[in-house]
Order: sequence, then structure tokens, then C-alpha cells
Amino acid sequence: MPASGAWTWWKFHRRRPPVCKITDYGKYLYQTNKKAHEQRKHQKGSQLKEVKFRPATAEHDYQVRKNQIIRFWVKATKSRR
Repeated sequence: MPASGAWTWWKFHRRRPPVCKITDYGKYLYQTNKKAHEQRKHQKGSQLKEVKFRPATAEHDYQVRKNQIIRFWVKATKSRR
């Protein structure tokens, strides 16, 4: 690597004559990290919804929580009981 921080890489190695590009390796790493960060930022993580039942849960509360689980399943949300 030259002292100026430039980095040589083959862009089109199958082309005749081969095409070579001189670039700053630090800038290249920065751009690839930034692109990967943007891709991770726009991903939607999976969400797990949990409904807990206790021994002293009243009948009405039990029905409300049961209906919540049914709504989660209809929306295809992951749920744990």
C-alpha cells in the first residue's frame, strides 16, 4: 500500500485490458460499514408477545387474555403462553 493511503484493486478483472481502480481503503471501509449500518437500521426485528396466567387469575381476565392471544395468532405474531 502506498504511503498516501491509496489502495489498488481490480474492478473488472475479466475485461481486456483489465481495469484497475485506485481508491482510499479507509474511505472504502467507511462506506461499506455505513451501508451495512443502513441495512440493519431498516430491518424489522421479530417481536415476541407474552401473556402470563397466574393461578388467581379471574375468569374475566382469563377471557380477555385469551382473546389477546387469538388476536396475536390472527396477525401471525409470535406469542408465548
